[in-house]
Amino acid sequence: PPLRGEWWATDQFQVVAEAYRHNFGHGRIRDGRSQLCMYRRGKKVVDAWGDSLGADESYSGDSLQAVFSCSKVMCAIVFGWLRDRGHIDYDAKVCTYWREFAAGGKEDITVQDLLKHDGGIPWLDDKVPSELTVGTERLDELAALLAAQTRIFPPGKRVYHAVIQGPLLNELCRRADPRRRTIAQVLSDEIAQPLGIDVYLSLRDDQDGRLATSYTPSDLWAKYNLLAPYAATKCFLGTDQAGAGLSEMIANQSDLDSLYNKASRPVARDEDASSDEQRRRFINTPALCASNGMANARGLAKLGAMIVNGGEVDGVRILRRSTVREMCSTLDVRPDAFFGNADMGWTRGGFYRWDHTA
Repeated sequence: PPLRGEWWATDQFQVVAEAYRHNFGHGRIRDGRSQLCMYRRGKKVVDAWGDSLGADESYSGDSLQAVFSCSKVMCAIVFGWLRDRGHIDYDAKVCTYWREFAAGGKEDITVQDLLKHDGGIPWLDDKVPSELTVGTERLDELAALLAAQTRIFPPGKRVYHAVIQGPLLNELCRRADPRRRTIAQVLSDEIAQPLGIDVYLSLRDDQDGRLATSYTPSDLWAKYNLLAPYAATKCFLGTDQAGAGLSEMIANQSDLDSLYNKASRPVARDEDASSDEQRRRFINTPALCASNGMANARGLAKLGAMIVNGGEVDGVRILRRSTVREMCSTLDVRPDAFFGNADMGWTRGGFYRWDHTA
């Protein structure tokens, strides 16, 4: 199929746009569709997209895509907003806001523990009915299941909360926000709408058409995309000591009872539901806000630019500079069992830092 796309960039960054376009014919996205947007010093410098699939003509730079764990950045920024407005303290215990959470040995878990994947509860032992995560009507029932969960790992043991972080942070947000809004609602009301960006943790049914279809690669292709960068750079997740961790992580993917797979499983999924029904539920599951984000590159790039620029971009201030400094401070690096005990560095406000020496 012919390549469709747009490749805008400032003069200084034309080489980036051209390299990106070149990838569609010769690189790792030769059969696919994607977007690229970059900001520098608060100004957009690259805005490009391409589609070589030819499946339809609707895909563009405005199309939304599932962005999976980029959702965790959205959650961290919402908690930064809560901190900025004085609604939450990173050092406070979660049970300060959510009394029932103290059950099962969780009484000492702090807000920043959940943001940094140090809560010790990377999955739920009990299966969650899928109906509890669709919409907002039954979030109180979901909260009761979350609060009843016993802590699985002791303090100091880091295990990436791949999926469960969303429901935990979402309920904490509902307890801390004076209007008891979900993370998705706060993101929309206080961040996305003021910035005029397309980043979402829930969509209305009438917005479904904006979400582009995601194509799942084969296991072999997924492993190649993990191994090839490491082979070229000897670097995995920002560290040069993680070769063993990468090997263990890949090996664990084939063991259904491994820590990796337990923490990666959906919190609630109806295997009998049709693909259309699963898609409908995906776009309307605000409780799963650490993994079900939907955005375009333009929206994510501007959101990131707001943080890098000290809480303001294009004349719109979302956070105070002091809040952004706090969010990005106190880098805590320790081995993460989910990633084969590779070192993972998280800041006080829940941002992952590639540079562990900074």
